Amino acid sequence: MPHHKSTIKRLRQNVKQRTYNRALRTRVRNVIKDARSADKSDVQAKVVSAHAHLDRAVKLGIVKRATADRMKSRLAKHANRVAAS
Repeated sequence: MPHHKSTIKRLRQNVKQRTYNRALRTRVRNVIKDARSADKSDVQAKVVSAHAHLDRAVKLGIVKRATADRMKSRLAKHANRVAAS
C-alpha cells in the first residue's frame, strides 16, 4: 500500500483509467466480432463501424496503429469475400 499522498492519488487514477481502457478494448473486440459474423446485407455498415471504433482506440492509445491497420485490412478482406458470395 502506498504511503505518499501522490502515490495514493496515482493508484486511484490508474484503477479508473484501466477500467475505462478495458471497457473500450472490449467494445472494439465486440464490434469486430459483430462485423465478422454479419451477413451480406449489413456487412458494409458493420465494417465501417468497426473501422471507426478502431480509429478511436488508436487515438486514445488503446490499440497500436499497425495493429489497427492490420485488423481493418482483414475485416475489409472478409467483407469483400462475404459481398462476393
